[in-house]
Order: sequence, then structure tokens, then C-alpha cells
Amino acid sequence: MLGKLYGIGCGPGDPEQITLQAWNILQRVPVVCVPQGRQHAPGVAAQIIQHHVPDTTRILPLEFAFSHDPATTTRLWQQAVQAILIPLRQGLDVAFVCEGDSSFYSTFTYIAQGLSAHPEIEIQVIPGVCSPCAAAAAVGLPLVQQTERLLVLPAVQGWEPLEAALSHAEVIVVLKMARHYPELWRGLHKHNLLTASYVVEWVGWPQQRIYRDLTAYPDLQLSYFSLMVVRPQG
Repeated sequence: MLGKLYGIGCGPGDPEQITLQAWNILQRVPVVCVPQGRQHAPGVAAQIIQHHVPDTTRILPLEFAFSHDPATTTRLWQQAVQAILIPLRQGLDVAFVCEGDSSFYSTFTYIAQGLSAHPEIEIQVIPGVCSPCAAAAAVGLPLVQQTERLLVLPAVQGWEPLEAALSHAEVIVVLKMARHYPELWRGLHKHNLLTASYVVEWVGWPQQRIYRDLTAYPDLQLSYFSLMVVRPQG
């Protein structure tokens, strides 16, 4: 008999934001897989769930690429899938835990795609709190309301995609924006949107920082775990 794979979103940082469903699964699965951090340190997801996992649970860190080399990325994904298949074929249930939500720009989606060649493996996806919702809650503002349109944009190509999106939604969430922040700030300044924007860094963590009205922050040095919310319509 084969084991079952659970894809668990554990929230963006605060360990108390994990769902009861996810917590119950972590109490009973014998194997928990987590993305490994840099230099073999515990990754973000592992840190979030460390107090939710029994001492008897086997923790299986999986290495993923921190580079833009497609060949390296593909090789590490394939290795991760093969590592997960070992306990599953031994009849052991496995939880793969990822930061945030398991379907929202999640590492788990790649694991699930890699396992599509193994339809005999049952997979259940467990949702979690995603970072835009957690950031809006931390700021104390609604993310969207009534008929507002929400657009989520990874800012890996800088300002131009964000500028093109300004006319398409009342609210824009900008992810992966830390490296491009100075360029984004200049674009927002050009469109008089600095007062209608905010940045949340490390949402849910002890080192969380909130920057409201970006007028005074042209040169923020942000971590990868930062996002921006822009309201083009005010």
C-alpha cells in the first residue's frame, strides 16, 4: 500500500497562522519534507513548523535551486521528487510543507507536477494563509472590497509590467520586488502613487517591518521576503 502526500501551506511566518487541518496532519504523518535553506540551514517553512512537529517525526530537507540555471533547477526538482517517492512507496504518509499557501507561487506545485507521472500516488493540497492577505491584515487595511479587482504581479522584470498593470486593477500586489525597489519607487513617484502604496517585509515574523506612504523611503534595502501593495485608484 502506498503512502499519501499532503502539500501543506504553513502561512508566511507566524506559527499561529497555520490552519487546524494542517496542524492535525503534521501530528500524524511520519515524514515531513521541507525546502532546505542556504548552506544547509533550516529553511523558512521548517522554522515556522518547528514547534508543531512531534519529536518522533522524520524531517526530510530537500535542496532546491537558488540560481537561474534551468538545468540545475530541473535536476534538483527531479531529485526532490525521487526522495519523496521513497517513503511513499514504503507505505508512509508524507507532508511537504511550504511557506504561505500551497497553491500560491508555491514550491509544492512543482513537486505535484513532478509526481504527475505517478498517478498511483494520492495527493491532497492543504491551503494556508498567503502573504498578501497576511500583509493586509498586518497593515490593518482591506486587501480588496466590493467590486475592486486584484492583480498579483511578480516584479522580476522591474517597473514596466507594473506600469502596464496600473489601468487594469484597483489593487496590485507586487511580489519578488526587493531587488527592483528603487526602480519601482521612481515609477510610483512619476505616477503620484507613493502615498497609495505600502511595503511589508517579513510579514508575521518578529522582524516584520511595515512602510506606509513610500514618499520618505526611496532607498529601502529590503529582503527577498517583502511585498508591495499599490492602489492606483486611491
